[in-house]
Amino acid sequence: MDSTIAMNQSNYPGPHIQDDLQQIELDYKYPRKNQINKCSLFFLVFQNIVIFTSFLSVLLGNSKQLGCPYDSNGNICGGSQGLEQYKYIYFSNPITDKSLYLTVCVKECPVKENENEIDELLEIQCMPNQFIKSCKNTQFIEDNGFNLIYYDSLKFINVCLPTKSNYLQNVLVGLEQQEVIKFFKDLKNGALLILCTFVFSILINQIVYVLLIKLQQKTIWIIQVTLILMLSLQAFLCINNYFFEIKLQQANKNAKLTLPEVVSIVQNENSNFTINFLPLILGIFFAILAIYYFSDLIYNYKKYQTIGFKITIVNNFYDYSSQALLDYQVKSQSNFQQFYFIPIFFGVINAGLLFVWVLIANSILTIGNVTTDRYPFNTFQLNLLAYAFGIIHILGLLLILLVISGISKFLIIGIMLKQYRVFVNQKSNSHQFNEENSIVQILKKLIFKNIGVIILGQVLITLLWIPRTLIKIYLRMLNNPNYQESNLTQNILSINERAYLLSFIRTEGFLQNAKSQYLFDQKLLKHTQIQQHGQLFMNSCCLTISILCMSFTYLLLIYNRTTIIIEAPIYFLLFSFFSSYLVTKFFSHIYGITIDYLTILLYRDVTVDGQVVGKSVRKPIRLLKETFLNLDE
Repeated sequence: MDSTIAMNQSNYPGPHIQDDLQQIELDYKYPRKNQINKCSLFFLVFQNIVIFTSFLSVLLGNSKQLGCPYDSNGNICGGSQGLEQYKYIYFSNPITDKSLYLTVCVKECPVKENENEIDELLEIQCMPNQFIKSCKNTQFIEDNGFNLIYYDSLKFINVCLPTKSNYLQNVLVGLEQQEVIKFFKDLKNGALLILCTFVFSILINQIVYVLLIKLQQKTIWIIQVTLILMLSLQAFLCINNYFFEIKLQQANKNAKLTLPEVVSIVQNENSNFTINFLPLILGIFFAILAIYYFSDLIYNYKKYQTIGFKITIVNNFYDYSSQALLDYQVKSQSNFQQFYFIPIFFGVINAGLLFVWVLIANSILTIGNVTTDRYPFNTFQLNLLAYAFGIIHILGLLLILLVISGISKFLIIGIMLKQYRVFVNQKSNSHQFNEENSIVQILKKLIFKNIGVIILGQVLITLLWIPRTLIKIYLRMLNNPNYQESNLTQNILSINERAYLLSFIRTEGFLQNAKSQYLFDQKLLKHTQIQQHGQLFMNSCCLTISILCMSFTYLLLIYNRTTIIIEAPIYFLLFSFFSSYLVTKFFSHIYGITIDYLTILLYRDVTVDGQVVGKSVRKPIRLLKETFLNLDE
């Protein structure tokens, strides 16, 4: 058992936190007049611009033509008038890459039983144009190349790809298109896979949620072991993919390729890998990561043991109101029921916003002009208006996601402080906690009142993430306790998520609270050498579930290789990783924020000269007495 939990000293909270909570009570009863905040005003103006550009994009663009091929005349296969049934693009002469811009739209991809058999009577169901005037097979190719060859082919989304290996290598050049269009085309084709991954991510997070309630401190060990296993699985998949590519290169020498082989060749071509053995390098990289986390789990087991104890304390902390109110014979529900729906609520909002955003982006990507003498998939070129709308659209989505993330933090902090006040009142024998300040009131009177703080805070936290990381690395390498940090360095380091707690409690601006929080953390570090175990928990949880979801998506891609064709799987897998990481972060915030913020609350009692007091608690891990904890399970 951890010695800090086994201590028998009193740990009543000091008066300083009670003063802050009383200030919150005054803000509830006598809310100040809402002044116009510049950040809020700029946010609303910019969002109106985003809405206006989105409306124009829907009017000017046509999402149905996204990723559709164009024939030599500039007609959309499957989209232009009279070509609704001619959905596939056909390269008239795949022998040389110089004639790949000479294409025609066909109803069905031709299948030739005998590749060596030449029959001039063979005719393709195509729509002739000014360059390809006949759909009949031509035995001899003229110098101008304006002829059509009948060859065996396979359907690959909306293009007929030849099964002959040397033909296919030439045709791959004609599949060139802009990476952003390729990515959104894959999102459209793989919408079912995205939905499955999203549901899988929610399910795994709910399983972790149940484990945190049932197993408590054992959960962190399960998470770390799962992370090691998932990294090992990724290493195996990458190495297996490397040997599959070697086998595929040998199969390319065959006269006729199968659809799985064609799909693999195109996907490998679109991966932008200039090194043939890069999958092997990635496999070794994941294997090294697995060994690192395995060694860290053994060498730093006390760190994970401490995180496990803190998870147990968080469980007791959030259930304390139920235990306290039972003494008053008042029926109450555990706060975990609220936290069960908060991440799901914000996750559904994010999913809905992303769905609408993708639909509008599809319209933006179809604003441009048709340029002749190009390959069928890059005939359509985006214009400056599309790029301008796209930049505004991306910034609008990022800003909305930042605001939602900040609101979720504020809401969780509000619930945590409400719960902490129950603990304070019970420990100080105060009156029963007043239930007037509900979660809805916290949302209305504090979140909307501080929307400027939320926007400014999230933008600064995001923009300064890289500089803050570099400064931390430099200070760690310097390893000089007498080094005096400059004001600029302190300002950059102070902009972090921990500043939201003081921004919630106090009325000063975010920047002032951030600097105060940073100075307070420095004093706390000198007294306790505390680590941010909540942040470590969130990082472990997010990384584990994200890699698990990425592995799940990878297996889905392999299993549905020929039914749901993804042209650039590398971008698809990255999208799966980051989207599941974002979803998991909403769930893990419940425990992560509470673990770190309880540390701050326990040491909020300070003297006038700024010296940390509260000597009754030597370690921030101990919030409740050991009688409230059941560590024998």
